Amino acid sequence: VVIEGTAQVVQAVPRSALYDGKYTWVVDENDQLQKAELEIAWSDAERVYVTEGVNAGDRLVTSPMSNPMNGTLVEVVE
Repeated sequence: VVIEGTAQVVQAVPRSALYDGKYTWVVDENDQLQKAELEIAWSDAERVYVTEGVNAGDRLVTSPMSNPMNGTLVEVVE
């Protein structure tokens, strides 16, 4: 059996970090919010698996936010 194609790096994103179906909020190195559009490859009940939009080690917001905006300074609680 020969499988042709290219392998893709996929990141698992918890559904609690998903906003408006295809976005997530990332906290950058300055503790500011940045909206990221996700390219979703597939999903299951707990996660979406994305090929673009986030990288390993990114800090994703999983708590509900009332009015998130790019550049908003946040306090990270781990």
